[in-house]
Amino acid sequence: MALNFSRQGRLRLIIAAVIVALGVASGGYWYFGHYTKTPAYSLRMIQEAIQAHDQKQFERYVDVDSIVDNASDALLEGMMDADHSLSEDARATISGFAAMFREPLRASFKNVIIEYVRTGEWGGQSGEDSIAIDSNVILTRTGLKSVDFRRIDSLEQDEEAGTATIGLRVYQEEVDGEFVLKAQMIRTASGLWQVKEITNFRDFITLIMKARQTQLKTYLEATDAILARHEANVKSADRKLVETLHRGNLGDTATRQAMKKIVQEEILPDWKQREEELDAVPAPQAAQVLQRLQRRICEARIRYAEAYAEWLDTKSAATIHQANELLKEATTLENEAAILRRLQEKQK
Repeated sequence: MALNFSRQGRLRLIIAAVIVALGVASGGYWYFGHYTKTPAYSLRMIQEAIQAHDQKQFERYVDVDSIVDNASDALLEGMMDADHSLSEDARATISGFAAMFREPLRASFKNVIIEYVRTGEWGGQSGEDSIAIDSNVILTRTGLKSVDFRRIDSLEQDEEAGTATIGLRVYQEEVDGEFVLKAQMIRTASGLWQVKEITNFRDFITLIMKARQTQLKTYLEATDAILARHEANVKSADRKLVETLHRGNLGDTATRQAMKKIVQEEILPDWKQREEELDAVPAPQAAQVLQRLQRRICEARIRYAEAYAEWLDTKSAATIHQANELLKEATTLENEAAILRRLQEKQK
């Protein structure tokens, strides 16, 4: 059925079409002429690049080289900020020494960021360059592996200066709290906005370092109490061994059996209990090497006690040799643990 429009109706239709066309045109102008050249648009493009693992798009809106330059310096400075034991002279010396590692640190940091964009996971290695510092070291020191992005908290733009500051709210697992990272954006000559620097990354690193110090202090206090209690038990058992030996001699079967009973019923159970109690204490990242050393000490001491108890039965030369080797191993590990413990005491 044909539609017939009056002259007035046709005029209204033409006017409506013109209005729609102008609306579409103005919307397109707003989108391409204005919105695409705003910080908000750049942020959207960065998010899409990360989701699509699009490195090229990501680097269009993020100046990765500038980011890693500043972040590398902030990492070293933040670590020194958290160490109150350093004098000004020591800080100056460390800063000068750290300059030697700036380039490999920067290369590793860049690799960490690019591989995250490419894969969506922290810690990958591209294999394109010889990275002197392992990515996992960077991730551990910066705490990035334990960071969960929450939301964009704020966007402040200085149109005249051509800068903008974005507040990125993140949750950091080790700190067990949120932190707002401040990302500075610069308007480039082409008009698009590009992220140039995380301006408070040093504060973020300092926060993590202090949280780790607190966790380390808590761990050391808990394990020190365990060690002190069990050391008292073992010393008491050792005195009983000496007293038993003084009342008899190793050539006497009754003496050896009495000593074996002390080893099996007091010393061995105490070392096994010590091992269980130490393993039950959650070890923060900074204490994991010490925890492994303590576990190895317990294992060596347990095996030594078992071998010594067996020798008291058999008087086998091979068994006492094995026992002596295990004792030597335990003593070496205990010395290593003591040195590490003293170093960590300074970090509390």
